[in-house]
Amino acid sequence: MKRVLLDILSARCYNLDIALLKDILMNLTINGLTYEQVEMLDMMWSLDTEEEFLEWYGSLSSKDMHQCDLLQRLILMESFDTVMEQENDYSDAKRVLSKYRLN
Repeated sequence: MKRVLLDILSARCYNLDIALLKDILMNLTINGLTYEQVEMLDMMWSLDTEEEFLEWYGSLSSKDMHQCDLLQRLILMESFDTVMEQENDYSDAKRVLSKYRLN
C-alpha cells in the first residue's frame, strides 16, 4: 500500500517527488482514530501492489469499504497540509487570480 499511496498522491494529486511524499507519509500522524481504523490502516499499509489492494478492498463489506475510503481521504487531507506548508511558489495561482483582479 505504501507504493500505491505514493503513486496516487504523486501522480494524481500533487505531482511531487516520490522521495518527498515518502517522507511526508512516514511522518504522518492522524489523531482520534479508533482501534479498528488503526487496524485497517495497518492492513492497507502492508499491501505492496495495487492488485493486492484491490483484491483486499473487494473482499470488504460495504461498511468497511466506506471506512477504507474515508481513511484514504484522511491521508490525502493530512498529507496535503504538509505539502502546502513546504510550498513557496504560488506563481500559477497568482497568474490565474490576476485575471479576476479589479484595477
